[in-house]
Amino acid sequence: FVLLIRGLLALYGRLAGTGQEPVARTGLGFALAGIGLVLPALGVETFALPVVGHAYLAGHAAVEAVVAPSYRGPMTAVMLVGLVLLAGGAIRLFVAVRRSGALPAWAAAIFAIGLSAWCPIFPRPARIIDALLIGVSGVALAWSLWRAGAPRGGERDAPRAVTAPGAIG
Repeated sequence: FVLLIRGLLALYGRLAGTGQEPVARTGLGFALAGIGLVLPALGVETFALPVVGHAYLAGHAAVEAVVAPSYRGPMTAVMLVGLVLLAGGAIRLFVAVRRSGALPAWAAAIFAIGLSAWCPIFPRPARIIDALLIGVSGVALAWSLWRAGAPRGGERDAPRAVTAPGAIG
């Protein structure tokens, strides 16, 4: 999810120069808010639950009592709101890509479908298929972004020094 943030920012950066910038901005905002709400739940699953599991396996059966309230409490509600925001943002970004023609709409559509269908409680095969959708379409979008930003005709811009006004040098 941390790398997804960078990818979404790059996608928005490409769309910012088109007539679809307002749609893309809204999509980016929804998606980033969604990621922000999903990450805490992923942190619990990544860092806290393994510790609880090891304690349980070491004979501390009472730790089992902390798992169920974690999933029945606000953590799940916050994560679900985050997933809805992420899906809404991905769909808005797809709409901006399709309308602008700046990037391949098929890749943006598959990316939006993958992000909209992502849910950590789905069975493993569904999550693997979803990851493949996100991965393949993400690579296609990244490739298109890279090609759109690459210098034409093999020319490369030389780096330029930037100096502040009034600076000596």
